[in-house]
Amino acid sequence: MNRKHSDDLHYLWWLALVSIVGLLIYLLSPILAPFLLAGIIAYIFNPLVTRITIWKISRSLGTILVMTLLLSLFTALILIIAPLFEREASRLIEKAPAYLETVSNGLVPWLETQLGINLQLDIALFKQTLTQNWQSAGGIVAKLAPSFTSGGVAIMEFLLNLLLVPIVLFYLLRDWTQLVRFVDEIIPRHLYEQVRVLVLETDRVLAEFLRGQIW
Repeated sequence: MNRKHSDDLHYLWWLALVSIVGLLIYLLSPILAPFLLAGIIAYIFNPLVTRITIWKISRSLGTILVMTLLLSLFTALILIIAPLFEREASRLIEKAPAYLETVSNGLVPWLETQLGINLQLDIALFKQTLTQNWQSAGGIVAKLAPSFTSGGVAIMEFLLNLLLVPIVLFYLLRDWTQLVRFVDEIIPRHLYEQVRVLVLETDRVLAEFLRGQIW
């Protein structure tokens, strides 16, 4: 009876601990966002750092090499996508009046005939307004650029979080094995096998989903 009571109390303590941790995560979610992002990136690229260490390169240097590679890829991606996005948006805006003309000549008469809905679309006015607004905006990049200097606190928070991600990522990648060993040691021994099975299965699923997109 005493043993059962002790076990029940033990599980209640674990339940309380999990509840408190979950509540803290919920309350601190805005602050934890960069840590979560860095953790996901570290989980994906930890095998690459581990492979580099096989070549007699220290884990710190391997982490720096991987982060430099990631930064280069991210910068190249932005430089490629931004002009393409602006170009495609310009084309869409240029062709929007033609699409509306097709709708006006095809869909509107059908709606009037079948459903009795009378729509009046001024294509010329829409085209004039769209062209004027786009030209005054000077393109998507030019339109968004001033917002980065006038966003105030929200922009500062975003930039701080953006700067925090690589710092957290560096330490997670460098100390990944120590962190895994620490978590392994704090697991209660009488629950170790059950937790180990769950962790290995979770790791397998996450590895297939996250690392499988890259490796």
